[in-house]
Amino acid sequence: MSKVAPTIDKILFERHVQAFVDFVEHKSGVKFGSFTFNPYFYQQEGYKHFVHHEGRAQLDFATWSESQIGSGVITHSVISALKVRENNLVSWRVIADISEAFKKPDLFQPLERILFDLYRCRADQQAFEALTNVVGQKYSLIAYLFFLKDRSKYLPIATRYFDQALGYLGADFQTSHRCSWDNYQTFLQLVAEVRTLLHEYLRCEVTLLDAHSFIWMLSKQMQDEGRLPSISGYQAMSPTEKDALSKARIGQGPWRDKLLRLWHGCAVMDFSEEALLTASHIKPWAKCNDQERLDVANGFPLSPALNACFDKGLISFTDEGRILISPSLLVSDVSIIGIHSELRLRRIDDHHKKYLAYHRKEVFRQANNFGAAD
Repeated sequence: MSKVAPTIDKILFERHVQAFVDFVEHKSGVKFGSFTFNPYFYQQEGYKHFVHHEGRAQLDFATWSESQIGSGVITHSVISALKVRENNLVSWRVIADISEAFKKPDLFQPLERILFDLYRCRADQQAFEALTNVVGQKYSLIAYLFFLKDRSKYLPIATRYFDQALGYLGADFQTSHRCSWDNYQTFLQLVAEVRTLLHEYLRCEVTLLDAHSFIWMLSKQMQDEGRLPSISGYQAMSPTEKDALSKARIGQGPWRDKLLRLWHGCAVMDFSEEALLTASHIKPWAKCNDQERLDVANGFPLSPALNACFDKGLISFTDEGRILISPSLLVSDVSIIGIHSELRLRRIDDHHKKYLAYHRKEVFRQANNFGAAD
């Protein structure tokens, strides 16, 4: 029976990313638009770019030749790359240990051969396994050397902090005392999953290193300052309740079923093909508490075009159910997708109104808040 790969809990992720955005906005005093341009994020995590650049410069592995193995050139390059200014990705104790290992006659040449193969022969898995055999379970050291090789594929690691942070995100996974190629690949896959989720949630460019820094900050800065979100209510839910909440997140499951039974078709148009209807939250999922997420009054079944416009804030509705069309939606586009000023909700209850008030204020693109939905 194959082992199930660990994965990120989407509900826990959204709780933590919203807390992260609130935290960095509080620290920087500016609205979070991207990782690249947030001053607090760069102040805390920008050093990794410097360390990577300087570490590679010290390695200069493109100039290595096989004839240099055993000469000490490779040793000097690697130690220099470990000792670059601001490098806190590998502890000084680990650096001292590897420096001593290079001094041992029986390890010196084998280590240089492994490092040459890593940087010049693309033998990544073999080099990883060979390094663990020679230097032991020094995960931070090995991951750092791989990070210097290619930061688009490999990342540094601090096992205790990343185990803690990935646990916050619901991943049943540990790196501590588990230094192996397979474990490292699983770690990288989880960070890549976080990268994808960050891109979807924040709608900005996210690098693998950005995702790595996000995870790190959960277990360091945010943990230290008591800014992690409360998840006790979610953790106390039964598996059935968690499943219902997870499905409601994507407009599926019992919440969608109840919505369709209530409306018997699109909430606006004479359109009843359920397979093509989207169960759309009025107050965006990310801004809701768990009760609001499962509240059938916080949703409309909409046709694909209406759902896309409603989600992006290009349309909204008054408390009387009359459609509001954003001035940012071109007149020519309005006619093409079948939206016009006479459209209205087929019914409206008082329970809808608080959610519609939020949508009009925070999501709908009025003339004076263009881009609110972004």
